[in-house]
Amino acid sequence: MKIITISKVGYNHPSQANWSYTIWQVSLIDTKQPYHNSITVRETFGGDSRFIKDLADNKIKVSEIRAVPQQPKITGVSKMKDIESREFINEVIEWYKAK
Repeated sequence: MKIITISKVGYNHPSQANWSYTIWQVSLIDTKQPYHNSITVRETFGGDSRFIKDLADNKIKVSEIRAVPQQPKITGVSKMKDIESREFINEVIEWYKAK
């Protein structure tokens, strides 16, 4: 069985902006494997809900975990993928549908 979870792990506020990125950890868990993959991604303005909706449109359920009481500031977001990017969503769908 394959399980996809997303967890909010922090934020990043660019110095010249009046908005901030939310940082998420997307976990791709295959219960038949002794390990799982986690990808740290960034999101702005509701990208997490678009990610969940796009996967739901492909009949893939995502569990959202909200367990971090304080979210630390995270740096280095320029190299992170956007959670709502078509490329990232397609990677997750491919992983889920692979045997």
